[in-house]
Amino acid sequence: MIKLSRKHKKMKRELFIVLVALLSLQARAYELSSDADTSDKKTHMVEMRQSAAVSLPFAEKWDVMLSEEIREVLYDSNQSPTAYFSKSYTSAALGWKFFSYTDTYNNYKYGLKLQAGYTLRYLHQKLYSNGVKQGPEEFLRHRPYAVLIGSANFGLVKLTLRERFLADCRADSVNVLEKPKCNMELRHRLTADFNLPGKTYKPFTYIEFANTLNQPSCYNASGVQLYGGQYLCAVRAKVGLRWNIDKKNQLTFAYSFHFSQQREVNITRKSQEINRLYMDQTYKHVVTVSYEFNNK
Repeated sequence: MIKLSRKHKKMKRELFIVLVALLSLQARAYELSSDADTSDKKTHMVEMRQSAAVSLPFAEKWDVMLSEEIREVLYDSNQSPTAYFSKSYTSAALGWKFFSYTDTYNNYKYGLKLQAGYTLRYLHQKLYSNGVKQGPEEFLRHRPYAVLIGSANFGLVKLTLRERFLADCRADSVNVLEKPKCNMELRHRLTADFNLPGKTYKPFTYIEFANTLNQPSCYNASGVQLYGGQYLCAVRAKVGLRWNIDKKNQLTFAYSFHFSQQREVNITRKSQEINRLYMDQTYKHVVTVSYEFNNK
């Protein structure tokens, strides 16, 4: 049996004290106030969307697009009344197709396009809550964005990869301890369009993922630290049908399923206590009807 010297015993005791101190600091870093709510909020929704867009090409490789979209919620598991006018989106964008190539032997076509735009989002459902009119709240959002689109047409199938940077900027006051004034995210969408010879309609499908870019890495309040960081904030899948009425007019009918989540933190301004930290999760079924005029 090995006997420890007094010096070694003292070092062992000091090491144990340091370990306990580190563990207590780590526990403190994840501590919430006693009445903190950490349960996730789940909402199930059914939504109807209608949109109209006008695309105006100019100078061979450039185009301008103007669009308007309105959304109505048909069912909301956490809202009364369950059906209400939800949001409207007014957008303008400038596009530049800076690369195109055609493989004449296989009849394959490739293209790259840049697009920059701005969307004004008006939030309607917060005007009324449970039938009672509310005061001025978060009605407007300013949303500048930039898009890179790559496409490859392989005869009957066209694949499109879209990378979209989006800044969602609030017009109301924000507690910067809880969230940034502008939420930034990156969206990745892969679309497959199927060309049916002799048909005026084309089925399509896409899958999209979105992740945050500038969420706080930690939240500080009353000496408490909670670690945050970036996360997957949305997954969307859609199937639909594009109907080419003629060379310039197109109607699209689609169904999509959306999962989205947003980290919500509530820090009281006076005491600066973190009394709520949860993920606001939404499961949404969406039916879309859209019209586009393309003056090509």
